[in-house]
Amino acid sequence: MPGSAFSPLQRWVMVVAGFAGFAYVYFVTYTPWNLTNAFFVGTPIGRDFVNFWMAGHLALTGQLDILVDDKSYGPLIIRMFDFANGTQFIFSYPPHSLLLLVPFALLPFVLSAWLWTGLNLFCAYRSVQILKPDRALGIVACLSPAILIMAAYGHFGAFLGLLAVYILARGHDRPAMAGALLAVITVKPHFAAFFGLFLLLAGYRRAVLFAIPFTAALVGLSLLAFGVKPWTNFFQVTVPVHARVISELDFPALRTAISPYIGAGMAGLPAWAAQAVQVLVSAVVLGGAVPLLIKRGATPRTMTLALLASILAIPYSSAYDLAILAAPLTLAFFAERPGDDRLFLPFVPAFLLWVMPPFAWHFGLAVWPVAPGLVAALFLLGLAREHLAVLRMDRARWEPSPVAAQSTLPPSPGHA
Repeated sequence: MPGSAFSPLQRWVMVVAGFAGFAYVYFVTYTPWNLTNAFFVGTPIGRDFVNFWMAGHLALTGQLDILVDDKSYGPLIIRMFDFANGTQFIFSYPPHSLLLLVPFALLPFVLSAWLWTGLNLFCAYRSVQILKPDRALGIVACLSPAILIMAAYGHFGAFLGLLAVYILARGHDRPAMAGALLAVITVKPHFAAFFGLFLLLAGYRRAVLFAIPFTAALVGLSLLAFGVKPWTNFFQVTVPVHARVISELDFPALRTAISPYIGAGMAGLPAWAAQAVQVLVSAVVLGGAVPLLIKRGATPRTMTLALLASILAIPYSSAYDLAILAAPLTLAFFAERPGDDRLFLPFVPAFLLWVMPPFAWHFGLAVWPVAPGLVAALFLLGLAREHLAVLRMDRARWEPSPVAAQSTLPPSPGHA
């Protein structure tokens, strides 16, 4: 009888194929030896980390206005890193994120980029250990394509994933700590908003309430440290620029997108129809994942669906955001569950979800809605399978066993 995880051969196929797919994209598409006019800047890892390091550097030098000045920011990157095209970079995070970024700017850029990458890999490893102390599975999570593509882009989904995993696993028992971690997640505000909504609907109300004063404290610290102007710039410049890119479906800037809204736009729908698709999908994914988490508790499977629902509910999310759920997804695919012989997803759908993230850019380049459609379809498949399993368990719980049914029959006439 098959176990709840794939066979050893299937597991090896997924891990090797996922790593090989990333390696192909890394060497063929990103050309890591070219640090002047290709994908990477200054170091063959963490492309967008240049934004995070520059933000911290400009905060330390009192030049934060440059972050929102497209006539100065790009040329500054060109001069500092001898990079041919600085116009493709933009810092898009709220000012309290600078509290986390300034320490990295105290180090030289190359050292800081590798430290940033190493810390995120450690976060992916620790996320697995919170759920199941297993070193091998922690390494598998670090080698997952979602984590590797996150590292290539220089983002911090593994860090956010560690915070989210802790909140889901221990938020009921430690609501104050969970609230503090949710406040930290607000440095990525769109994910924090939908994940916070999910937590509120799923019964983590105390954690969400604790997050309010902690978030206010972070904002207050950023005001003391950097002043009011960065917040003014954020709402007057950064937010409108990103809103325009997303609302106008600027596909060259959205090549790694996996959200239903962007996928619907790639399929040719007008913006208003794509928005309707996004609203419908958001309602379905949140409405399906919330009761499952309430019913089954925080397991790797329900946590995978919870985090993926929070990502899919966002009008713009990227393939490297899938790093947020890499740890529970790794356990859902590769960890045996005693007494359970049911797979989370069949092998082919699981394989596609596992290996897809590095190739989202290629689909986006061709304006094909493959990545958004695939992620949404596989989420719905996993959600349906888990709900069917709950229904079967409920039915088995309420149906009397044959022995119990026999004991309730009236005595035969011969024994009256």
